[in-house]
Amino acid sequence: MQRRYRLAALALGAAAPVALMTVARRRAEPAQPRTLLPPEALADDDSVFIDVDGLRVHAKLAGHGDPAVVLIHGFAAGAFIWRRVLPPLARRGTVVAFDLPGYGLTARPAPDAWPRGNPYAPEVQADLTIALLDRLGIDRAVLVGHSAGARVAMLAALKYPERVSGLVLVTPALDPPSLRRSLALLVRAPGLDRVLPRVAQSAASRAAYILRYAVYDRAVVTDDLIKGYLTALQVDGWDAALACAVRATRPLGLLDRFGELQVPFMAIFGMYDRIVNPRQVLRMTAVPDLFMFVFMEHTGHLPQEEKPEDFVEFIEDFLDHIEQRASERSTS
Repeated sequence: MQRRYRLAALALGAAAPVALMTVARRRAEPAQPRTLLPPEALADDDSVFIDVDGLRVHAKLAGHGDPAVVLIHGFAAGAFIWRRVLPPLARRGTVVAFDLPGYGLTARPAPDAWPRGNPYAPEVQADLTIALLDRLGIDRAVLVGHSAGARVAMLAALKYPERVSGLVLVTPALDPPSLRRSLALLVRAPGLDRVLPRVAQSAASRAAYILRYAVYDRAVVTDDLIKGYLTALQVDGWDAALACAVRATRPLGLLDRFGELQVPFMAIFGMYDRIVNPRQVLRMTAVPDLFMFVFMEHTGHLPQEEKPEDFVEFIEDFLDHIEQRASERSTS
């Protein structure tokens, strides 16, 4: 069971460094030669590539007008994890889902090659999120962060409250206790650049099993979902980017910073999530403008995949709350 937990964490972001160390201790199979492709060759018909200060960001855009909602994925995922909720949310306003650097089809530069900083670091990815809003002409947006993407969303809300109209954390992997214990060992591991690609390919070969462990209803683990998680391993430069992403991961102390949030807040948990510890909700009660906590029935770590209609309904309730709050302030 412990091994299963760690493999699932590798794919979905709750404790990726622990998972990598665990799998790395086993004898890694030699990496199989594969044809690597440029991101454009793997793009969907509705994909767009946006230049953000020289960084080529892959995104999916839908809808128009206010409110704007930005969807931020977690470790080893991409914009594809929002595909079941993006169209219905777009009926309400503008929706942006994008791939963070190192994942999906977004560029994979060297850590020191982007003028704003290391694009694999969560703090810099928060800056990237706001820079992307600038590029798209969006003044304010609701940020929705899933799993490790919750770190990026929360950092952006803390640093740029004037640009964030609301914050939603979905099965958030903020600072897992195991992260602190494993990071020091991981970054010093000999041959990290050589081992990581083999570990990732080993995990990829078990993608269906890992994803079925992460969800409540295994029927949602379709070929399309598995394909989405494996796309990143087909992009040229994926192995070096993975090493950069792992090295940039560090404890951020976010569980102690909820009281600093200045924006409306909601958290969504899966009732049967075996990856993220729901006890972190106790820390979230410190948020000054707390809307509500949601524990979605019959869901695990991927509620947007397992119950997309219910997920969209909760997000829309939150958007209603934000609009009502703004209306009350304008008339007071």
